[in-house]
Amino acid sequence: MACHGITLLRVSRGLVFLWFGALEFFPGLSPAQDLAGRMI
Repeated sequence: MACHGITLLRVSRGLVFLWFGALEFFPGLSPAQDLAGRMI
């Protein structure tokens, strides 16, 4: 785990960013859309 821990963390973080980035193309599916709408 010591050898691959940082790489695994980077890959998992990248997948989260890609997932939330892909949700921008589908209106109504993003959990942050409602929160951002209320803030504005």
